[in-house]
Amino acid sequence: MVRDTQLLKYTTLIKYELGSVKYSATGCFVRNSANEDYLITNKHVISHEHGISPEYFRIFVRKTGVNSEREFFDLSLNEGSHRPLTHPECEEADVAAVPLGINLDEYGSVPIHQDEVVPEDTDAVLAGGDAIVIGYPNELKEESTYNPIIRRALVSTPYGQEFNDEPCFLMDARMHVGMSGSPVFTSPAGHYLSPEGEVVVWKDDDSREVVPSLLGIHSGPVDRSSNLGLHRVWYPSVLFDIVNQ
Repeated sequence: MVRDTQLLKYTTLIKYELGSVKYSATGCFVRNSANEDYLITNKHVISHEHGISPEYFRIFVRKTGVNSEREFFDLSLNEGSHRPLTHPECEEADVAAVPLGINLDEYGSVPIHQDEVVPEDTDAVLAGGDAIVIGYPNELKEESTYNPIIRRALVSTPYGQEFNDEPCFLMDARMHVGMSGSPVFTSPAGHYLSPEGEVVVWKDDDSREVVPSLLGIHSGPVDRSSNLGLHRVWYPSVLFDIVNQ
């Protein structure tokens, strides 16, 4: 049996419609300080560039113990229980949160906790360092498990600093339609997989600790009119400000 890293269990494919046209994006799950679970994606997915917004998202969660079994949910974005939240102060932050209304502890999908994110004042992430992006490019997935696709990336601006006065940094990566909302993580190279599927680092005293790994949420190219290949990644503090407001 193949044991998946928890990184794959953080994500879901998002499907939605605008009129008669079908679209897709990527979302990840997070848990706030009140133990409530949310779907995180981009604000531009909810407030669409065409001036209309989707009425619902179709997402999936994994069933416990069987990676190939899934349960699908339609989240009505016009209802109070699933009404999307955005940042209370930073309008330019392209991140949105949708309350799930379910507890992911009852499923095989996993929410990201705040202590699993990379702090923005760290010296452990340097410009020029490796990162990975996990999502569904052009809805591409492993059909039997719905596992997402992992793409390599490079941290292109100093991590922890705002890029042009926005709470984001830039990464260099090949991104595609459908990867809006993809979580960006540190590269797991040099780390290990625990029996529970967590990415861990072993210490000298033979104990282990979970590696803080979330760098942020990808939203799209910094310049859509060119092929620079540089993309904004919004810091984890942005999404946790949203879900903890």
